[in-house]
Amino acid sequence: VTSLKSYHSLQLGFYGTYSFAPLLICIILFLNELLELEFLYSTKKQCECAIFTFLMVLVLVFINIFALQITKEDSYIRTKLGTIKMEKQNALALGEAISYLSNHSAKDDSLLVLPEGIMINYLTQKKWDFYQTSFIPLDFDTFGEDNIIKDVTNKRPDFIMFIKRDTSEYGKEYICKDYGIKTCKYIAKNYSFEGAFGEKFRGFLFKQKYIK
Repeated sequence: VTSLKSYHSLQLGFYGTYSFAPLLICIILFLNELLELEFLYSTKKQCECAIFTFLMVLVLVFINIFALQITKEDSYIRTKLGTIKMEKQNALALGEAISYLSNHSAKDDSLLVLPEGIMINYLTQKKWDFYQTSFIPLDFDTFGEDNIIKDVTNKRPDFIMFIKRDTSEYGKEYICKDYGIKTCKYIAKNYSFEGAFGEKFRGFLFKQKYIK
């Protein structure tokens, strides 16, 4: 089932550019097949006008999304592995964190980013020892918090970073506040605070207290 809700949060900097065309095809098929009976007693011109009006509204919605995206102030993260463009506040926080890790960690150190942010592992070339690639509310529901704590205990990443990421689209807003509380308490007990990065978009880095 496809509806206009599919277009609600398309972000051109990510998957939105590639999702727009397939979604548009689905909408056209929907109009052509499911609404055929509605247009059965209408003239061909009325049908064409209705479809044209609908598609024009859709195009205007997309243009509005595009305009919002291009007016955002962007910046760049430059690393040995390449340059990444993103929102300025995100680039500031991640750039500071990457720089700190590059200067204050060993080459073979491991890093866990919560609730998600495995890209930081790639940019810093830090090991990711976990099966799952994120720790959003869905992951806590799927694997169970006790199992996640057990996994963190067994694998003991050298560094753990929290990203202030609003995960309300998954039903709960912030890790350590609305979910994953026991996990955060475990980390606070076994890891020492290293530093905070960024202003609006924040990153908080912790290092394990005890050497393996």
